Amino acid sequence: MSLTSCTSGTDCSILLQDGVSLEGGTVTVSADGNTTTSTLSFTPTAADHGLILTCKASNQRIPFSEQQRTWMLRVNYPPKVTLTLGHGLDTSVIKEGSDVYFECHLTANPWVSGGGLKHHNNMSRQNEGGF
Repeated sequence: MSLTSCTSGTDCSILLQDGVSLEGGTVTVSADGNTTTSTLSFTPTAADHGLILTCKASNQRIPFSEQQRTWMLRVNYPPKVTLTLGHGLDTSVIKEGSDVYFECHLTANPWVSGGGLKHHNNMSRQNEGGF
């Protein structure tokens, strides 16, 4: 992903949600000095979904000249699945024949439906009971 911001003025930066400048970007100034371009390239991950990026520019010679634009990063990523033993179950007291349940957690963007648990090739969807 490459973000480029072109603005008039002498100070141009790309910021994260908390106002922290992103590292690794490049800044170039046009030959006439009227345009500053700040470019940042990075590879977003699922953890970056929803991140607010801000392009901020100001001219120190003009009071109150600061301008900024924000953009929310939307990252598409494939489903990630985790399987855990049901909440409150203690593995040290589970014996053969005990009643147990599992929780299947799914995250994806865009959202997918149709997840469930499979046991001996039998699919069980949420709230359909056990095997």
